[in-house]
Amino acid sequence: MSKVSELKAYASRLIWRMKKSATIINLMFYSMTLAGVYLPYVSKMVDIHKLILLPLLSLTSCIALYIGGLLYDIVIRMWKEDNIIAAERNPYLNNLFSEKERLVMQVYLSNHEATYESMRTNIQICDHYGIETGSLKAELQQMKEFVEAFETWVKTGKISKSLL
Repeated sequence: MSKVSELKAYASRLIWRMKKSATIINLMFYSMTLAGVYLPYVSKMVDIHKLILLPLLSLTSCIALYIGGLLYDIVIRMWKEDNIIAAERNPYLNNLFSEKERLVMQVYLSNHEATYESMRTNIQICDHYGIETGSLKAELQQMKEFVEAFETWVKTGKISKSLL
């Protein structure tokens, strides 16, 4: 790997990590800002030293912001809307595969089918010897549904809604 590609990889990893940690950092800064804003009002009501009150107020506002964000996400479900928009903009919903894409997907399909068959055989062996396989059977059923949907996708060239 050349120095330039190493630098690009390092920069992209750094940017990805910064994006992932931005939510936590913003939550801390917002809570400290709120604590600083409300400190004079709360310190008049409560007779505690400001060095003790400020961290308590920061922690309280951090918890309140977290619970508010959690409720906002549960009630409004913004993540679901983002996924729907991303799925609607997916070109494979509207455009067919090229021949090269179809060949690559057939390789992936054969790999998934082999994994499914291997898992099914292992479950049969476990059942024969009396080993509990309840959760594996549920996974096998999910994998079967995925392989069928993937097979339809490869044959038709259009992605099915069940793969999204």
